[in-house]
Amino acid sequence: MKVAEAAKLSNLQELTVNVAIGKGSCPFACSYCFYEKQEPYQEMSEQVLYASIDFIRKYAVQKPKYHFFGTEPLVKFDLIRKAREYDKDLPIAITTNGYLLNDSIVDWLAKNDVKVTVYSIDGNAWHTRHRKLVSGEPVWDRIATNFQKLLPYHREWMTARGTWTPDDYDLVGRFKALEELGAKHITIIPAINYKDWDERRVANAYMELADYYESRDIEPPCHLLRGALGSIGKQGSWHHDKCHLGTYAWGLLPNGDLMLCHNGSDLSKWVIGNIFSEEINEDNLRWGQRTHLFHDEVAAKCSDCSAQNICMGIGWCAAENYRANKDIFKPSIGYCNFMRGFASGLIYWLSLRTKKILAKEYGMEVLGIK
Repeated sequence: MKVAEAAKLSNLQELTVNVAIGKGSCPFACSYCFYEKQEPYQEMSEQVLYASIDFIRKYAVQKPKYHFFGTEPLVKFDLIRKAREYDKDLPIAITTNGYLLNDSIVDWLAKNDVKVTVYSIDGNAWHTRHRKLVSGEPVWDRIATNFQKLLPYHREWMTARGTWTPDDYDLVGRFKALEELGAKHITIIPAINYKDWDERRVANAYMELADYYESRDIEPPCHLLRGALGSIGKQGSWHHDKCHLGTYAWGLLPNGDLMLCHNGSDLSKWVIGNIFSEEINEDNLRWGQRTHLFHDEVAAKCSDCSAQNICMGIGWCAAENYRANKDIFKPSIGYCNFMRGFASGLIYWLSLRTKKILAKEYGMEVLGIK
């Protein structure tokens, strides 16, 4: 399949770029990271950088976007500079753990319209204990300080993105800590490669989060939660934030290989082509895009699951499924436990809202609502 045809089929709009992979590509050694970082170090050359920008400008079906994602983009900050010098108008975004930021970089990002859209931070110092340097040293103080340095310039579009592990169910504490740091947008994603998620404790964590926000009469600062709350009681599947493997954004490796997504540097099945080739591997591309048919393919076996309307909505990852089971549709049992707990928590959340509506309509004394 020719690149132009594949780009149209995929509604291609963005490249999600790994400027370096392997040992030394990130100062962190987070216990839950999906990047193995054990392979030999590879970094992107200027030739690949410029060719990839030309590629997305040529083939994007809408306005092209360029997203520096991994392993930690600031390891190769020089390439970010060169990307902006090469194209003054290209929308450029960064996902970062923030450790390598300094005042000079923060200033340059603001002056050159390079947006930090995702900042990886898990909550307070305790919640962030799984994020540590390769040497084992903690990172909280530095990444919290650097997060706040970005706020004057990036707060409106920057999401504080945390990873949640099943050794700590303090979800409210994570949201509170990130709010106190000044985050406007927060997303906490479960590490679905962990198998020991407890359905009841997940449900309780979201119930506590519901109490926290509903007691203040405010919406949670999380688009995933808002979308799920809008879908949990409806028939049919959730269309808010699916995996979309192979669609919208293709991943890019330092050697120019194109991937179904950014999370697949260790998976040969994820390779669909190279920016220096006019051909795309149609079999791999169409195979990946089968994730769009998730509910059609697994509807029978999942028909009695309380989470069916929100499945694929939070934490779902075809790459993690494939690593675990060689099947993009089959998640770990831990994921299923998590989602059922998530669904129970959302149902409780909606019950609080229903009580408020009825109390307002009919009066608290009639319903006995306090």
